[in-house]
Amino acid sequence: MIIVSTHNQPVEIDFIFVLLISNKLYTATLIITIIP
Repeated sequence: MIIVSTHNQPVEIDFIFVLLISNKLYTATLIITIIP
């Protein structure tokens, strides 16, 4: 997980990290769905 030592909000960092991963998975799903 991405943890920024200068901030005291690791939960928010993880939330943003999860959003980025979900966005990539969503995009990959769209591409896989469109190509066939």
